[in-house]
Amino acid sequence: MNELIICEKKKAAEAVAKSLGSSQKLIFNKIPYFYIKNKEIYVVPLKGHIKEYRNTEKYKSWSKSDPRDILTDPNSIFKFPIKYSQNYLKLLEFVSQKKNINMCIIGTDADVEGCNIGLIDAFPVIKKANRNIKISQLWLSSLQKNDIIKAYNSQITPKWNWAYAGEARAIIDATIGFSATREVSSTLRPILNKIKVQFVSIGRVQTCLLYLIYLREIQIKSFVPKPFWVIEAIVVSKGVHYKTSYLKNPIQQKKDAVNVFNKIKDEKKGIIQEISSQIQQNPLPTPLNTSKALQLITRHANTTAISALKILEDLYLNQLITYPRTDSDKYKPSFDHAVNIGQFTAHYQYGNFSKKLIGMNQTKPNQGKVDADDHPPITPIKSVELNDGIFTSAKHVKVYDLIIRYYLSLFSMPAKVSKTRCIFSIKDEDFELKNDVLIEQGPYEIAPFLMKKYDVLLELSDDDKFLEIDSIQLDERETKPPNRYSDNTLIKLMESNKIGTKSTRPSMIKILIDRKYIERIKRVIHLTDLGFYLIDNLKGIWIDFLEPSFTSHVEINLEKIKSGEKDWQLVLNETKQEFLKLFDDFRKQKSNFLQEFTNIEIDFQKKQNTKTVCPVCNSSPMKIIRTKKGTRFMACQSDECKNSYPLPKAGTITVLKESTCQICGFNVFKIRKTKNKRNYEYYMCPICWDKGLKEKIDGYGFCSNCEKFKISKDNCVAKE
Repeated sequence: MNELIICEKKKAAEAVAKSLGSSQKLIFNKIPYFYIKNKEIYVVPLKGHIKEYRNTEKYKSWSKSDPRDILTDPNSIFKFPIKYSQNYLKLLEFVSQKKNINMCIIGTDADVEGCNIGLIDAFPVIKKANRNIKISQLWLSSLQKNDIIKAYNSQITPKWNWAYAGEARAIIDATIGFSATREVSSTLRPILNKIKVQFVSIGRVQTCLLYLIYLREIQIKSFVPKPFWVIEAIVVSKGVHYKTSYLKNPIQQKKDAVNVFNKIKDEKKGIIQEISSQIQQNPLPTPLNTSKALQLITRHANTTAISALKILEDLYLNQLITYPRTDSDKYKPSFDHAVNIGQFTAHYQYGNFSKKLIGMNQTKPNQGKVDADDHPPITPIKSVELNDGIFTSAKHVKVYDLIIRYYLSLFSMPAKVSKTRCIFSIKDEDFELKNDVLIEQGPYEIAPFLMKKYDVLLELSDDDKFLEIDSIQLDERETKPPNRYSDNTLIKLMESNKIGTKSTRPSMIKILIDRKYIERIKRVIHLTDLGFYLIDNLKGIWIDFLEPSFTSHVEINLEKIKSGEKDWQLVLNETKQEFLKLFDDFRKQKSNFLQEFTNIEIDFQKKQNTKTVCPVCNSSPMKIIRTKKGTRFMACQSDECKNSYPLPKAGTITVLKESTCQICGFNVFKIRKTKNKRNYEYYMCPICWDKGLKEKIDGYGFCSNCEKFKISKDNCVAKE
C-alpha cells in the first residue's frame, strides 16, 4: 500500500519525510519531493495557495459587464490555478498515478486556510487522477519528529467543514471585492483619471478597517484641546526625589490654581496626615494565541504585523515553535511542560531560570480561558543558542527570544509590589505621594519587557511627621486627542470588532498601505488624503457596509460553517443577498456620492501648488511639475517667467501652506520617504536646498542642517 502525503511547504514536507523514515529526495520539474521506501510513502510539497478566484472571461472587461451581475451570476468567478502552481499540480497528478497509491493524507497547515488548500484545491486534482484513492488528514501542531509520528499514527477524519468555511470566505470576499471595486471605481472614473489613480479598492474587511481608522482620524481632527492646570510638589527623602500630586488635580480654572500655588509655593515642609501600605500580586501573563503574539512582537521587536506573522511561520517551519495560527491561550492537561522546560536548562540565556522552575517543581503554567481544540498556544519547543545559524535575521532571533521568555514567565510566581500611599498637607492643601516598589520580580526576571516602571523605595514610618519639600510647580497643560493606531493597536481593534481572522488581520493592514489609503510613519498609522476622502464620502450613503456589524456578522457565520452549525452554501447565498441590497443602496445614491467626491479633485490639485509667489517675478505662485521620466521640479506658473527649482526625485511631497522658511520666505516642504521598508520624513525649502547644493553654503539645504532655525510642529521657528 502506497501513500501520498501533501504538505503546504517544502520545509514541512522535508520534516515529515525525515520523521517517518529514511527518505530519498526526488525532483519533478525542478520541484523536490520525497519518497520513504521502507514505508512506501510519497511526501509532496505545495507552495501555499495553488488556486485563486478570478473573474471568468465574460466578466474580465469592466466596460462590457455589469458589476452587479458578479453577485447574481454563479459563473462570474472561477477558481483558477495560480501561475506558479502549474508544476505543483502536475506533480500531484504524477505521484497520484504511481502504482498502488491508494491513500491520500492531507498534511497541509492545520488551520482553515490549510484545510481549504489541501481538501478543496489539491485533493480534487488527485481524485481525478486516481478515482479509487481514499483520504485522511494529518493534524500537526509542530514539525518535531515525535509530534509528526504521533499525528501520523492517529490520523483524523478530514475537517471538511473547515475547508468549506475557507471556501465560503474566498467566494464571499471575491464577489464583494470584485463587484464593489468596479462599481465605486467606475463611478469615480473621471476624477480618478485626473488624480492618476487607476481604481479604488473596496473589500469587506479592508474597507471596514479603513472606516475605523477614519473614525479615529475624525476624532483627532475635531478634537479641541482644553486647558487645565496641575500643581506638583517634589519632595526629598534620604537624597531621593519623589514627585507628588495635588489631590484636586486637574484644576479647571486658572485663578483657582494660581491661588493655591501662591499660597504654598514658598513652603519647605509638608505635614504627613496618613500613610497606608499593602502588598499586591501582579497577575501572571497568559499563554500566547496568535493575536497576543502579534501584539507582543509588534510592540517589542520593532516590526510590522505582517512581518511578525511571517517570522512566526519561519520559526515553525524550522521546528522551533508550535503552529503559530491558533486561538488557544489554554493548554490541555496532557501537555508535558516539565519535559519542554527541561530542554532549556542548558541554554546560555534561559538555563538558570529554567533550572529554578524545574527545581521548585513549577511546571504548571498560568492559563488563559480559550482552548480552541486546534493547537496548543504558541510555544517554544526546541532550544538553540541565539547565535545559531538557523536564524536568518536579527528579528528572527528577537522574536524567538521573546517567545521563550514569555513562555517561561507563565510558570513563575507572581510579581509582588509594595504600594504605599502617603497623604500630606502643605498649608491645609492635601497632596498625594504614591510609591509603587517591586519587591519580588516574579516573571519579570525572565521577561523584563512585561514590567512597567517602578519607584525607588520611600522609607517612611508611623513616627515620621514631615516631608521635606524641594520645589512646588504649577503647570498649564492641555487635554490630548486619542492616539493614532499602530500595528499593535490595529490588531486589537480588529479583534475587538470581530473583523478578519488571526491569519488575515496583518495582511489587511498591508493591503491598505499598498493601496495608499494609509501609511506607516515611525510605527504610527496615518490616513492618507485618498483614504480620508474615500471614506468621508462613502459614509454618507454606504454606512451599513462600512460599519463592523456587516463584516462581523459574516465572520460569525463563517465560524458556524467551521463548527458544522451552518451549511456553507446557505451562508454563501445569504451573504450575497445581504450585500446585493447594500450594493443597490449604493447605486441609488451614487449620484450624490459623485457630487460630494469632486472636492477631492480640488484638494489634490491645491496640494501641488505653493502659497508663496515666485521669488523672481514676485507675481505668480509656483507649481510642482512631474516629467514623464519621473523627475520633479518647481516652476513659476507665469508664462513669461522661466524660474524653476529642482526637487528630490524620491518621496511624497506635501507643501506646508501655512509654514514658510524664516530665511527666504518660501513654503516649507515635508517629504515622506520609504527606505529598507521603513518610513521616515524630512523637511526642506526648495530655494534654500537649491542654494545649498549649488553654492555649498553652510546652513543651507535640508531644514535639519539649518544653523538658526528648526522645524517644530511643521513650522519653521528660531532655535532656542
